[in-house]
Amino acid sequence: TTLLDALRKTSVAASEAGGITQRIGAFEVVTPTTSRRVTFIDTPGHAAFSGMRRRGASVTDVVVLVVAADDGVKPQTLEALQQARDARVPIVVAVNKIDKDNANIEWVKQQLKDLDLRDAKQGGDTLVVEVSAKEHVGLDDLEEAVVQQADQLTLHADYKARAEAYILESGLGDGRGRVLSVLVKRGTLKVGDYVVCGTHSSRIRQLLDHARRPLSSSRGATPSTPVEVVGLTGVTPKAGDFLVVVRDQKTAGTITRMRKRAEEMRQLEESDQTSAVTRDVLAFKKHVLEGKGVHLKSPNLHKKMMTKAYHMPGESDADLIDAEDQSLQQEHTPTHTDDQHEGREGLEEDGGSQPAMPESFAAAEGQQLGLVIKADNYGSMEAIKDYLDQWTAKDEQRRDRFALVSSGVGAVTEADVEKAAVSNSFVLGFNVEPLEGSRVHQLLHRHKLIFRKHEIIYKLFDDLEALHDFHFGPRYLIKTVGRMIVTRTGDYTVTNRDKSKEVRTVAGVDLKEGRAAAGNDYFYKITRRSVVIAEGLNVLSMSVQGKKATEMPKGEGAIIFKVHDDVQPGDEIVCYENKERPPLFGQLNIPKFLEANKL
Repeated sequence: TTLLDALRKTSVAASEAGGITQRIGAFEVVTPTTSRRVTFIDTPGHAAFSGMRRRGASVTDVVVLVVAADDGVKPQTLEALQQARDARVPIVVAVNKIDKDNANIEWVKQQLKDLDLRDAKQGGDTLVVEVSAKEHVGLDDLEEAVVQQADQLTLHADYKARAEAYILESGLGDGRGRVLSVLVKRGTLKVGDYVVCGTHSSRIRQLLDHARRPLSSSRGATPSTPVEVVGLTGVTPKAGDFLVVVRDQKTAGTITRMRKRAEEMRQLEESDQTSAVTRDVLAFKKHVLEGKGVHLKSPNLHKKMMTKAYHMPGESDADLIDAEDQSLQQEHTPTHTDDQHEGREGLEEDGGSQPAMPESFAAAEGQQLGLVIKADNYGSMEAIKDYLDQWTAKDEQRRDRFALVSSGVGAVTEADVEKAAVSNSFVLGFNVEPLEGSRVHQLLHRHKLIFRKHEIIYKLFDDLEALHDFHFGPRYLIKTVGRMIVTRTGDYTVTNRDKSKEVRTVAGVDLKEGRAAAGNDYFYKITRRSVVIAEGLNVLSMSVQGKKATEMPKGEGAIIFKVHDDVQPGDEIVCYENKERPPLFGQLNIPKFLEANKL
């Protein structure tokens, strides 16, 4: 964003939360030398916004790949490069931050060369421009490089055709209803046009240019012009959809009806295919199970299906079925009464025939955490869902621990809170507030629900991880305080409370990291040649420089443990705290369902 701010001579980056781009933006500039109009699409660089970058690459004529001169090629750089290549879009590289003291331009160019992006000045075919957005250095060269690359493509568009526009972003504006950020691909988009998007149609009430100035009905938006479309009703498009202008309202209605019928037919075909698969599976189960003395309408079918011998078998399962056949026959002998279990009861017992639980109630089951998430636009919601999918996929145990009860774009409403209350879910918001004039806050308080909202997306991700760790992690957290090595050992006579004397082992130690302390809040673990000898130990006595102490800084000291004497030179001793996990988000009143499920 800082580079694009410099190009359009604004300071958007300073006003963006966290100083990072979190949505697709588009604007126009006029090049200083050739006076050519260039539209720039700003896509987020944060790892979470992969979908936005992919959409940006798919509608551009030229990709400007920004690489920092001090950081070099990053994972997001590689991803953006691959997306540009997948879209077969030519690339101009901008090496930014050349003003920094630790800038290493030649190193960056070597990285680019390794990626088959050789500088044209060094005999390659990639335009590489050195710039400093902060100092406004090289910006004219960058604009001209973009124009030069575009001229090689012989770009052209039909201004008189019926307009088509690509939806970059979709969201709800402040008091303006549905707002679409679009890029016109062909034709001229005007106020009053009837448009079709997916299975919906509407009429454009207002068009705003990239500076949010209204466009007159006569002017319109021509190809490669970024505009905001305001006032569409009954349309719920997603980023990546196309907006197509049609002749009139009647035509729009005809097209949407045809598309709806086509969509219904597609869903019906999918349903038929699913039903066919289900019938095949049930037939296979019937063949296997009834051959082993289990009737499909048995009221105990679900229980029997859960035994490992009666999962749908492959060839390797044949012996397993035979081995347990006798025990099953003893447990269940088919009788005529089993055939009388008809209707709903029999169907519910049939694995796979029972209706699936509604999504909004999934979080109430066992150890799942329900989430109700609202975002300011579809791109942000897409990024949140992608992150949730990727993060949970990293660990097999995480996959079934979150249930996305509800998600959507716009303010948090009373209906959102009611869904969260029914499903014991957490409410998370990104760049959204509770609906003005609603009872959202009162309902949250009444149901004792947690509501968190953020303007920076990675802080919302931190919340998701915190929710998981608090709910599924241990109640007590181990924090390492210090590490030491035993340098020598000796005998020391201690006097017990009953006046009896006892010879104990004293360990002379060299504290290498952190500190050590006595007291019941501090515990010790002894490791010898990578094997844990003892842990959970408390200190009986501690001394530093021959004097009794309660805390030991780095350096030499001595320790006697309360009930452990097996200490040898070379042992590693770790001092740690075992503290109860702090309240979630600093809130003392944790919802009852969460506290009840706490490990």
